[in-house]
Amino acid sequence: MIRNKILLAVVAVLAVFAVYSLITINRLNTKLSRLNAEKEKEIGARLNKEREVIRKDIQEKYNADMVSYEAMAKRLEIEKNKALELEEQLKTSQKPVKKTKKK
Repeated sequence: MIRNKILLAVVAVLAVFAVYSLITINRLNTKLSRLNAEKEKEIGARLNKEREVIRKDIQEKYNADMVSYEAMAKRLEIEKNKALELEEQLKTSQKPVKKTKKK
């Protein structure tokens, strides 16, 4: 009889401990889920911000490269024109050389 009462008390204490543990674990799970959702939102916001910064940087780099390319193309065209002018000047300035016969 006393054994049954002690056993019943031990089972009751273990049941209370198990219920308390389940409640505590459930609260912790809820808290962690909420924190996880908050962190995901925060990381998502930072990620979007970084994507926007990277997109702007890439656009600026592209624009700078296009300006550089256009300037280089203009310089190349100018140099080609100069080369053609020099060739024309060379052709017009050269007089045909007459061959003389040696005696």
